[in-house]
Amino acid sequence: MRFPHPDLQKICFLSDGPDVLIKLMGADCGEVEAELIRRYCALGLPPTCSVEAISTMFGYNPGFVWSLLKKTSKHYRVFPISKGKGERRISAPRVGLKLIQRWLNFHWSLVWQPPECVYGFVAGKSHVLAAKAH
Repeated sequence: MRFPHPDLQKICFLSDGPDVLIKLMGADCGEVEAELIRRYCALGLPPTCSVEAISTMFGYNPGFVWSLLKKTSKHYRVFPISKGKGERRISAPRVGLKLIQRWLNFHWSLVWQPPECVYGFVAGKSHVLAAKAH
């Protein structure tokens, strides 16, 4: 699934920054959480510090976000695909969860720097380079 959503690059997704997110959360956001949201955003990290913050950012019902955390199997579509003589079981996230996963991946990949010894799933590195290192 491509992710053409224009709000992907926003650190607070549908909100225009940490202060707007805090205001939208209203009474659900205490002073400690507000400071945490500001600190995460200043570091370039998504402010995913509570169910309320995630539900406000994405426009989801807090019950849905709670369900993502507590009833995980409900949010995956499971199907088989052929693999040689057998089958392989695929668990693909449904749209609501996939949206959050893609957004988190985008923002975390901007700030995470892998150690030099890591080659797997790192852009520009391969198994050939890993073998040469050994």
